Amino acid sequence: MTKPRIAVAGIHIESSTFTPYISTADDFIVTRGEELMDRFYWRDEDWATQIEWIPVLHSRALPGGVVERGAYDAWKAEILEGLAAAGPLDGLFFDIHGAMSVQGMDDAEGDLINAIRGVIGPEPMVSASMDLHGNVS
Repeated sequence: MTKPRIAVAGIHIESSTFTPYISTADDFIVTRGEELMDRFYWRDEDWATQIEWIPVLHSRALPGGVVERGAYDAWKAEILEGLAAAGPLDGLFFDIHGAMSVQGMDDAEGDLINAIRGVIGPEPMVSASMDLHGNVS
């Protein structure tokens, strides 16, 4: 039996538009590859071993200000490149907070998932893990 192929990617921050602070790339911890998968306590569970995980990029910060546009654009590009290189997928684990604001954007997570859909197509299931008070696009 072929294992389902599920990519893992996301940018995770709770942004406040009321602070003058701008969250830069230096405020984030960025993980890729196996280091990204090491974040998940469930990775050795029986069900998780039945999946071929394709770790792309995860960028995570403590709550802060609006994200600098250049940092967002760079991570978005890397995610899209990684997904394109991964080939056909059965799904995406979209690991986000749900309350990210980016300079000059109204809906950064919506922008990111639309761009991702442009790469992976309409068929793969996208499952989002997000904060309970995040905003769904």
